[in-house]
Amino acid sequence: MKKKLILVLLALLMLALPAFALADSGGTVDAIVADILIENAVNIAAAFFIALIGMFGAWLTSKIGRATQLDTVNRAQQELIKLAQITVGELKQTVVDGMKAADADGKLAKEEIAQLGQLLFKKTTAKLSASAMDVLTAAQVDVSALITGTAEHLIGQTKGE
Repeated sequence: MKKKLILVLLALLMLALPAFALADSGGTVDAIVADILIENAVNIAAAFFIALIGMFGAWLTSKIGRATQLDTVNRAQQELIKLAQITVGELKQTVVDGMKAADADGKLAKEEIAQLGQLLFKKTTAKLSASAMDVLTAAQVDVSALITGTAEHLIGQTKGE
């Protein structure tokens, strides 16, 4: 509240100073003071609107930047999900089928599943572009959880078929 009061007082002072200067110089105060006050009020209003336009531009730039950032994070996540799906398919063909065939009951042990999870993470992150990994890290996305969730979803879909 004090800041607003100070700003209003400063604006009034800026409007009144030319009138006092004119009065000290011996000029007529009636019409000339009104003209000076109007001119100063217009200048103050113009400066206010220019500042307002600048603030709106900064706000708009901020919103556009945020939307661009979210789009970039979304694209990086989609890239990671796609690579995880590809890697699950590759591991199924190259590793999982062999492990299942080597086991008597055709099922994987918990240790083998954990080993496959580590291999999945390693191979998927190796395929991920450095820029996408940087974006995901900066956005604090849990890359491991996203890879694991994608793999579990894809495996669940294939088991359901």
